[in-house]
Amino acid sequence: MNSHFRTGVTWIVAAAVIFAVALACFCVALGLDFENEGWQNNGGLDEPDARALWSQPMVIISSLGFVLSIVLFFVGVQKVSRNP
Repeated sequence: MNSHFRTGVTWIVAAAVIFAVALACFCVALGLDFENEGWQNNGGLDEPDARALWSQPMVIISSLGFVLSIVLFFVGVQKVSRNP
């Protein structure tokens, strides 16, 4: 296994981990409650206050995580597909 392949796989694995963390942050920002296995909601869907509570800093952090994971993934794919 050459060094480009090993480095590329490392980048791809790092991208997958960052993507999973960013996805969890995004879900929490939208109101996902992991403890109760559902969405936090004070009322029914017909009530005006039933919309998700957006946490703006968490949405920004998760968006940056998504972008970083996409970039790292394609850098890793480029390194894996490079000829020795």
